[in-house]
Amino acid sequence: SYTVNKNNVPIILPKKEFELLFFLAQNPNKVFSRDDLLQNIWGSDVYVLARTVDVHIRKVREKIGEDYIKTIKGVGYKFSLDKE
Repeated sequence: SYTVNKNNVPIILPKKEFELLFFLAQNPNKVFSRDDLLQNIWGSDVYVLARTVDVHIRKVREKIGEDYIKTIKGVGYKFSLDKE
């Protein structure tokens, strides 16, 4: 199942949102561009707009909270447990 736990509360995510969160969490504090995320999550054989990443990031943040996925202006996104 595509479930994460936050404070012992299960949060069910759709497959792509889970894959996005899992990928970022496996690489904490590493910044990925939209293109990097598209390549790693959606692959090269699917046509997806770069803004799709933004929509999925927003949805993941709504579900798990704003503190974990940081926007690095002009570069991309990173996963961090640090409160900045």
